Amino acid sequence: MDLQREVRELEESNRDDSLAITELQREYLSWDKKYQLAVETKENIEKERAVYGEIGLMKQEIHRMEVRYAHLRKAQEKLIQDLEMCVARRDGIVDVAFAREMRASKGEVSYTRHQFIKKIDELKNKLKKSMQNVKDAEKQIEELRSEKKQLTENYETKQEQLDALKSGINQLENQLFEGQIHKHKVTVIFLCFVLLTNEQHAFPVLLYYWEGYD
Repeated sequence: MDLQREVRELEESNRDDSLAITELQREYLSWDKKYQLAVETKENIEKERAVYGEIGLMKQEIHRMEVRYAHLRKAQEKLIQDLEMCVARRDGIVDVAFAREMRASKGEVSYTRHQFIKKIDELKNKLKKSMQNVKDAEKQIEELRSEKKQLTENYETKQEQLDALKSGINQLENQLFEGQIHKHKVTVIFLCFVLLTNEQHAFPVLLYYWEGYD
């Protein structure tokens, strides 16, 4: 009876361990997909920056970069949280497996424990690789932040140049307008002088300036 009970406990332990490994694999795939999404988001940012590189759309590009940067940062934080939870669950499963080993028969559990530890080691390697991916994502975010800062500075510089150009155009237009008014005043004064001094030549002069305005 004791042997049958130990066999049942061993079978239950193996089944629980298999479920635990499956859950770990599912969690790994879950946050690995989230990391891939973060990478794709950064690639989309770079593509949009290349497409909308014109000075006129620079301000809109900065806004889009800020929004996507926030999404990328949030995805990265969630990835780190999932990674920490996965590591905690893995450590808990190892402790449970060792506790069950103490209650079961030594020879029969040894092989099961060996396979279980092998699976855990595989997950360790995957977690290590994913942690490196997180570091790479952090580096990419810092690069994106630097690019955004430079883009903002370029936009401000271009905006100042544009404002200066607009101001220069307005001044030139005002000068031209004032010049036309001054020319018109001089012409009127000259015509009045002709009319007052020599009525005989007044009509030909008036006709000449009238045709000149046409």
